[in-house]
Amino acid sequence: MEPLAIAFKALKITLNEITISPGKINVDYNDFIDFGDPVAQRAWDTQYKEPEFVEIDDYVINHKDYHSVDIGAFKTEFENVRAEFAENVKVLGINNILDYLDGVIKYYTNLEARIIENEDGSFSSDMVIFEECDAVQVNNSLFKNSYNDFLVGLKRALRDEIVFFSKQKILNSPLTPYKNKLVSARSQKQQYKSLSLLIGNKSKFDEVLREFHKALKDYGYIETIDYRLFKKAFVNEEIVEKINWLGDSKDLYYLIKSLHTKQLIKPFIGFWPLTIRCFVLKNGTERVLTSDYLARCDDPKQYNRMILDSIVDTLII
Repeated sequence: MEPLAIAFKALKITLNEITISPGKINVDYNDFIDFGDPVAQRAWDTQYKEPEFVEIDDYVINHKDYHSVDIGAFKTEFENVRAEFAENVKVLGINNILDYLDGVIKYYTNLEARIIENEDGSFSSDMVIFEECDAVQVNNSLFKNSYNDFLVGLKRALRDEIVFFSKQKILNSPLTPYKNKLVSARSQKQQYKSLSLLIGNKSKFDEVLREFHKALKDYGYIETIDYRLFKKAFVNEEIVEKINWLGDSKDLYYLIKSLHTKQLIKPFIGFWPLTIRCFVLKNGTERVLTSDYLARCDDPKQYNRMILDSIVDTLII
């Protein structure tokens, strides 16, 4: 029996045919009052006198489906895929839908990578086709920055789905049964107490890690900590003292994500809980880091990314 993929295929068709064109949407006059936007107010006043739900000119996504260009345009479609996944697990079990699950994660990951942040902080994507309009017109329409907000919302939604389905794969994967309670020597080696840094030239491991440690201190991302304690976080050893992270949680997210993307740390799966074991936020906020929260963070600003990229590059030899 094959897993159902009706909702997933429908979402793929929808996202593979994203078009933005002039169209109509239904709005309430009170929404415009709340916006406090004089331009929107004047546009309304030229067409309508009474506050009521009416159809007005605007730009819409996939006009036949009546999706407005806003931050949550495809929420229902994403929810339908989750519901379909839950049904597949219930009927077939996780082992019989792993290929389906991998396909969903891969598809979302590829789409997320196609939404690019530009140097000026705006977003763009080759996923979108404009019909009789362009990005500037949409962003300057009745709803300001509509196109940019739509792409930001879609990128975040895709990240949420990637995290959700990746977590389902890990949580639902069956544990290998043991004949007794003794764990084999091989299994013991696969257990991680902290992150494990991968350096091409092992003879230069300490030299490179010291430079990485110094860069994080010099740029103010971590508090001063003895190198020997810092090293434990990257050599799969028991953590004696957590590293105090002075930067934003987004910065830590980007640092670890970059190390993972460039295959500079192990494990390749399950590294967020280990990150929490190694780092603690000390940036003046009261937030307590959790692996779920950290995995859902957004990328930091362009300037911070450039600094963090240069720090990560100290590990590449």
